[in-house]
This record gives sequence, C-alpha cells and structure tokens, in this order.
Amino acid sequence: MPVRHPLDVVDDTSSISLLERIPPSLYKYSGLSGKRIEWMRRLIVDSELYFARPSAFNDPLDCRIPPSYDASTLSIKQHWRRVAKRNYPEAKMRSHKRWIQKIVMDSKTPERQERLTKRLFKSLDKHGMACFAKDPTNMLLWSYYAEGHSGIAIRFSTALEHPQAIPPFIPVEVQYATEFPQIRYYQSRNNELLATIFGTKSTAWKHEEEWRLVLVNGSGCVRMPPAMIDGVIMGMRIDSKSEDTLHSWVDGREPAIELLRVAHRPNSFELELTPADSPQSFRWALPESCQITR
Repeated sequence: MPVRHPLDVVDDTSSISLLERIPPSLYKYSGLSGKRIEWMRRLIVDSELYFARPSAFNDPLDCRIPPSYDASTLSIKQHWRRVAKRNYPEAKMRSHKRWIQKIVMDSKTPERQERLTKRLFKSLDKHGMACFAKDPTNMLLWSYYAEGHSGIAIRFSTALEHPQAIPPFIPVEVQYATEFPQIRYYQSRNNELLATIFGTKSTAWKHEEEWRLVLVNGSGCVRMPPAMIDGVIMGMRIDSKSEDTLHSWVDGREPAIELLRVAHRPNSFELELTPADSPQSFRWALPESCQITR
C-alpha cells in the first residue's frame, strides 16, 4: 500500500516552526563496549551516523500507533484516487478503479483495517531514525545508554551554515502520552500522521526529552556533514584506555571536535560539563574486587 511520502512534510508551516525549535545542540549517548566502539569510531572519525529501523527499537510500542480508518466512502475514494494518480500516473483509469475499490473494501472491516495498519507500519519501517537527547547531563541517560557512565555522549550541532548538505530527513520532537493519540488516517495531513506515529511515546520515557531525525527511505550508516559532529563528552567512569582512544580519534580531526567530560557538581546530585583535561571532582569507578557481575 503506498503511503504519503515523508518529504511532503517539508513545506508545511508547522514543520518550519519545528525546525526553528530544534535546540542548537543535540546529544547521542552510547557505550564503548563490544561493537559500539567501532560504531563510535565511525561516527567520530568518519562522520557516519547509524539510522535504525523503527522495528528494531527497544520499546515494542514505539512507532506502532494504529490509525483510525473511519471516514465516509466518498472521502476514502477521493483519498485513494489522489494516491493512485500520484503513484501510477501511466496506469489506465480502469486499473485505478479496481485498485481503489479494493482499498475501500479494506477500510470497512476490522480484519482488513488490521491488514492496512500492518502495511502502513511496514511502509514506515523503510525510514530509519536516529535518536537524540537535549541534555548532556541527564543522570539516567548516562546510566542506561552510556553503560553506567563508562561511555560517551556525542554532541551534534543543528546550526549548520549549509543545512542543505544534510541528507533528507524529518526532524521530530517526541511528545509523551499515557494513551494512544487519535490519528484519523483520511483526515490527517501528512505532517500530522507521520509526526504523531514517529513522535509519540509513553510518559515513562518523558525524562529523555527526545528529538529524532527520520531518514527518508533509508536506514543504516549515513555520512553526515563533519561539522555537525562537534563534541565528545566522556562519562564519569570512563577508563584510561578509552580516554586514550578518544584522544587519538579527536586529535587532528578537521573540523575540530571539542573533548569534554561530565563531572559531579559539588554538594549536589547534579552533573556538569568540564574540559577534558580538568580533574574529576568525583569518580565512581569501583575496585575490581567490588565489581558487580551478572
């Protein structure tokens, strides 16, 4: 089933407003163990960012909000006529009519609506997503995305001089809810449908204050403008070997990357950013004899 193309969103007034609201910097937390060390090398050294398919996300309800297909038969026919003309301009009208008749039937019963929803989700799964946070000092994000503060956070600049150099993507500001929002498939504009499905999560995730970039019709590693990656922040438990590795990646890179570390703000439970060469005011690394294993 063809779905409305994500790039149709770009010229929408609300999308322009969204671009204006993007924070000047966004952060991607990651550990440095196993395969992640190579992923981070590719990101820092080669400026290659990984866009995952929604079906691979750890939250099984993420990007799985089913739409409502309630609408008049006339509205349904008009919608699919527009889709048919746009996607199959060379097809004969007779073929259009048969296809539209089948789609209208699919919109009438719960079983066929479920089938349409599965096709919609499959279609949306062609678009990869990269997830970011607004705050580089979020204690919880350091805990479970950066392997208990032993990893890093990559800083991305969204204020590029030549934004047209960025691969086609849709920025999404995630909203949080306790119940699925109502999505009326035939009445919703493109930006409303896509932003709601890609950008609504449970309130359990509200502390993340997440932003996303949706890569249109693609997933996997994509080369980003090198100037977009402008900082690396080291966690409080990062080991000396990982520090040396990060220095080797950052040293001599063009354009330059700022190397920082997150540190404990004295007399509080809060974190703050400091230069990489500053002494840590508090270090959580435990002796090997005290390490907890699973």
